[in-house]
Amino acid sequence: MDYQKIGTLISNLRKEKGFTQKELADKLGITDRAVSKWERGHGCPDVSLLDDLSRILDISIIEILKGRKLDTDELVNNKDLIESMNYSKESFKNRIRKYVNIAAIFIIIFIILSQIFYMAKSFYYLNIKYPKSFDSEQILNQVEEFNKNISIIKANQGIFNDEEYNKILDYISKLEKRENLENNDFYINKTKFSYLEIIEFYRLHDIGINYTYYFYQSEFDDSIYAILSKHDISKIPNIIDYYNRFNQLRSGYELLFEQITVPYYNNKTIQYYFMDSMYMSIFYEYYNDNILLNDIIEVGGISE
Repeated sequence: MDYQKIGTLISNLRKEKGFTQKELADKLGITDRAVSKWERGHGCPDVSLLDDLSRILDISIIEILKGRKLDTDELVNNKDLIESMNYSKESFKNRIRKYVNIAAIFIIIFIILSQIFYMAKSFYYLNIKYPKSFDSEQILNQVEEFNKNISIIKANQGIFNDEEYNKILDYISKLEKRENLENNDFYINKTKFSYLEIIEFYRLHDIGINYTYYFYQSEFDDSIYAILSKHDISKIPNIIDYYNRFNQLRSGYELLFEQITVPYYNNKTIQYYFMDSMYMSIFYEYYNDNILLNDIIEVGGISE
């Protein structure tokens, strides 16, 4: 092919149509620099552009490639060549479409398989059962002491006046409500837990501990230790210790609840970290409450 002749033909036909190089380029979806390059004989239109170029310039593809206009006989003689070029162009487009379709299918399959994998992984973690490793006997001893202390206090007012005693009973009532709210009996007696049950444990205890915490804070001036310190000044240091332990429990529940809800912890992390933390949290919750209940009994001179 004679690039110079092709360029001259394109230039002449463009000017006959009244197009600038940029206008012709815009119609073809290319830059005016490409058109300028053709017309200067430094290149040739890509085969994918020939069909559009021939239609815009009202000339056959074969005439563009020969760089001159052909008479009728020459056009007829070159019919097979034109058809061959058109076939080649369509074949090229079909190959591109085929590759695009294959790539799209692979992407879709990858996305589907990824979703199936994560769904299967989620299903596994949600349904696997984790055995408890903490000795429940220690907790049961604390629960037994907790219930015994509450019964003793409810049965005997001791040296407390009616107002003080009513506040103590109100405090005890809130402890019992918290225990029911946290569903402690279920977690103490159960031997294996699913991932969702572990999450529910931390959710319930986060709610329960904050329920009691806000009660303590709003009633701090008239709290139980404030009452006890009126009768026994030696109990004043216990206020700091009790609230420190309680705040540690509250912070621990908030932190663990936030962590356990992050998906895809491995089995060992759940079994040896969160499971142990579950039972230790219950143990220290009752342990802390029993210290305060024992102080009430001691200061109040309450006996069975």
